[in-house]
Amino acid sequence: MQTLYSYLFDDDVQQAIQAKLNPLLVSLPPGDSRLLTSYLRYHSHVFATFDDKVKSGVMATLAQTLSLFNHPTVMDAFCEIEAPALDFTTLLDGQLMLIDMPLATWGVSAKVAYTFIKLRFFHLMQNRHTQPLALQGRPVLFMCDEYQELVTCNPDGFDLRQFIGQNFMQPIESQLVRGSQ
Repeated sequence: MQTLYSYLFDDDVQQAIQAKLNPLLVSLPPGDSRLLTSYLRYHSHVFATFDDKVKSGVMATLAQTLSLFNHPTVMDAFCEIEAPALDFTTLLDGQLMLIDMPLATWGVSAKVAYTFIKLRFFHLMQNRHTQPLALQGRPVLFMCDEYQELVTCNPDGFDLRQFIGQNFMQPIESQLVRGSQ
């Protein structure tokens, strides 16, 4: 995420990465090459055609969302290239993961991190069937304080708390422990 932030907001980083991407296209497997080409085309053929005001709004949103990943402590935890990435599949094998980012300290940045973590966890749970058979039925617990910060309701009244709660967790054989004020 920190590299993405640098790519979007630092012209030198963007040029260096772009110089590596073009030659990479020919060496990638066909599926990966098509995927990278579609990303690059979106930027050059869609985003580039947006009005400057729209582009500015998109970039402002990205800056607010990704700025968290420029904080040194967050970079150490989530963005270190040399450090192994957080491997959520280890949760299926009984590993514990503790994320301590109090809202009082981190503010909106914690909400962004919470959302990314929640999405990674739920994606892992939805794709459990791709894991070795021994891990597919193992109970998994997602315990979360300040759970209300992980979910939202949209204007039409659909309550994601209900969706992410029992309706979501039961079919994937997981339990949700939530603590809310």
